[in-house]
Amino acid sequence: MKNIFKKALSFFLAVIMTVGMFPVTVFAEEYVYFSISLDDKFVEGKDGTVMARVPVKMSELESIKLADFGLEEYIIDYNADGKEDITALHLDLYAHEKYYDSGAEELASMAEGFPGSIYFLSFWGHDCNLNYYVNGEYPLAFEGWGATADVITIEPGDFIDIIMMNSWDFCWDAAGGFHYFQVQLCTYRAFARQ
Repeated sequence: MKNIFKKALSFFLAVIMTVGMFPVTVFAEEYVYFSISLDDKFVEGKDGTVMARVPVKMSELESIKLADFGLEEYIIDYNADGKEDITALHLDLYAHEKYYDSGAEELASMAEGFPGSIYFLSFWGHDCNLNYYVNGEYPLAFEGWGATADVITIEPGDFIDIIMMNSWDFCWDAAGGFHYFQVQLCTYRAFARQ
C-alpha cells in the first residue's frame, strides 16, 4: 500500500513540476489594454471606471463583428485566414458599448471616410480630434501618414492609448496631447515586457 502511495505521490509531483515549467500565458486569457484621455486627463466611463489601462479579453473583441454595425467595408484580413483581424475599430466599439452612455451603435453612425481612412465625427462625446498610440508609439499606415482605427491591428498584450485633444493646434506641438503620458511611456514599455 505504501508503495502505491509513493508512486502516486511521485507521479503527482512530477505533473506539478512539469506544469509549473509552462509560461503563465499558456493558461491565462489573452488581454489588450486601453486608455482614453482628453488633453492631459483620463476620462471616466459611465460606471465610474477611469479609462486608464483598462484590460479587455481578446475573446470579447473577437466577438464584435463590424458587419453587425454596418461597417463591413472596414473589415480587414491581412493574413487571409478568413477571419476579421482585430483592430482599434473593434476596440472603439467595445469601449463605447461597455463604458459610454450612447453605446456602440451611435459610434458606428458617426463613422466617416473610407477603408484605410476611417474617422468619427464624434468620439466619446468629443469631436474627431484624436490620435492613437500603440505600445507608446504613433502607428503609421505608411511613411508620413498616420494609421486610422480600421487598419491598426491589435495583438494580445498591446496597449492602445486613444488621446482626444481640445486644441486643433496639437499637430504643431511636439508632445501632441501626450504631455501627461510622456512620463508613463516608460511604464507602459516596462509593463509590456513583463
